Amino acid sequence: MSEILAFESNYDSFCDWQSLLAPLVPDLELMKAADVGEPARVKYAMVWTPPAGFFRRFPNLCWILNLGAGVDGLVAQDDLPPIPISRLSDPQMTRMMVSYVLFAVLRHARDIPRFERAQRLGHWQAIRPRQNSEIHVGILGLGELGAAAAEEIARLGFNTHGWSRSKKRLAGSPAISATWHCCPFSSARKFS
Repeated sequence: MSEILAFESNYDSFCDWQSLLAPLVPDLELMKAADVGEPARVKYAMVWTPPAGFFRRFPNLCWILNLGAGVDGLVAQDDLPPIPISRLSDPQMTRMMVSYVLFAVLRHARDIPRFERAQRLGHWQAIRPRQNSEIHVGILGLGELGAAAAEEIARLGFNTHGWSRSKKRLAGSPAISATWHCCPFSSARKFS
């Protein structure tokens, strides 16, 4: 009997992953977790936000691939076994997340909600644009996605601060606050 890789994701396509992996690991049976009839044969799991109790079903699990960069939700599971966890690192995902964060920062920095409100009311009033350096931006979490967003925001000249549970040094970003291990947001700084 071959070993099974159980797949669990409401976001990713099982068929896409199956067609990519099947030729590379022909001795491994790839199955949707819900279709697994013999849980003891499951040695590996590919997951994105698995439901509570997911891992309890697979007593012989020996490796987990998280289908995203963030593992906070995964490690918070009370049935997570003490086995290796790998996470997917996708440059396209990082670019998309950074662009989304930049959109939010620029929307705030350029006072877009005020312009939208004025447009709805049919009332025009000039708004003095702020310099990027006048605007403080905080990033909570400097993992792969947070660090990439912080570096891009700093590159645009925003007064960028980051927080991480562990001390970090981001290369090429002297504009980012270097106090990584303590929370710069707890001071009286104004984040505008």
